[in-house]
Amino acid sequence: MIHFGKREETWRKQYIHTVANEPVTEAVEHDCDVTVFEELTEIREQFLQAKWHHVWAFRRLFKYVE
Repeated sequence: MIHFGKREETWRKQYIHTVANEPVTEAVEHDCDVTVFEELTEIREQFLQAKWHHVWAFRRLFKYVE
């Protein structure tokens, strides 16, 4: 299990919140009521620098967009 310091965890939550705002803003601007995400199953293998984006980060992103 990975343990983050409180400061880093706060930064991660804020970052995901910022990322989530982009599709929400675009959906509102275009009067859309559905947002679809592509399949993210193998994203860690595709973007090695994004290792910290584990399952919990995607769940949080989906929740924030919702």
